[in-house]
Amino acid sequence: MGVLNVTPDSFSDGGELLSPQALVDRAGAMLAAGADVLDVGGESTRPGAASVSAAEESGRVLPALTALRNAFPNAPISIDTYKAEVAAAAVNAGADIVNDIWGALHGWTVEERWRVAVAPEEGGPLANRPRSPMAEVVAALRCPVILMHNRPDRNYGDFWSDLLLDLRMALP
Repeated sequence: MGVLNVTPDSFSDGGELLSPQALVDRAGAMLAAGADVLDVGGESTRPGAASVSAAEESGRVLPALTALRNAFPNAPISIDTYKAEVAAAAVNAGADIVNDIWGALHGWTVEERWRVAVAPEEGGPLANRPRSPMAEVVAALRCPVILMHNRPDRNYGDFWSDLLLDLRMALP
């Protein structure tokens, strides 16, 4: 996966890919070096980075997706976002995959996840849980999604059980 950050403050290449030509040149080099997927991100997720609005993130990634799709029409492209509205716009603009570092659970606290998971509801504990906006978007678009694991609170009772619960919560 070739990572292309169109942000001024990315930890790896912040500020380097702000023109369409710089982006296309870097993507071409990555594909020539063997990258199978180009991953475009419009918000830095480095520790301490400021969050940006969906409008600002879309303003960064949509022109980048257009430039990449024009230059490399057959290259698989993923959009690195945790915002459902950005994911929808990006897929409609040519992205093939959504890459979500929050596993479609951004904004859910660990306590909310557990409360929903253990609620005694008809049909099983997860049957009537609220669905995440990201899960709804990727399901509606029939788009592949990469669900990474992330939590605002890193206090795990049992790491693997907690991680598996988080992933089960992400699925519609």
